[in-house]
Amino acid sequence: RRLTVQYPKGSTYNVKVDKLLPITQEDHLIIVSPETTDYRRLCIVQTPKDHSFVEIGCDFALTVGNVNATEKKLGIDKSPSSLEIARKNFPALDLEEVDFLTESRESLMNILERYGMNDCNKLIVGIDINGNRELDAVVECLQRVLDFLTE
Repeated sequence: RRLTVQYPKGSTYNVKVDKLLPITQEDHLIIVSPETTDYRRLCIVQTPKDHSFVEIGCDFALTVGNVNATEKKLGIDKSPSSLEIARKNFPALDLEEVDFLTESRESLMNILERYGMNDCNKLIVGIDINGNRELDAVVECLQRVLDFLTE
């Protein structure tokens, strides 16, 4: 089943109902999808220009590099080789080599503070699972993000 969605500028898109996200009244949102193309589209469409965007597991930064946030954008990945390619693709983009699941909360908070993102208001967090992450790791990552956003 598909539903036609009309965006604020008038364009429309026929989307599968099971791909829709609930709309919340919060100033932050976590985006996760098992399909990479759906994930990238959701990040781009669901990130307002006046919000900041952090991507966990940014790989080559193809998502965070294309999000239209006018505030701050940050890509986080644990792979130095992926970040090297990301830096070539998006030289002006802020990128950090960090294993989000093992880094201490204090260290992660310091990283967010360094980029002016420690205030979680108007923050969108994308978690790129590439469709192939173990469910336990995805749940742990979601729990860590929720802990940051709700404290």
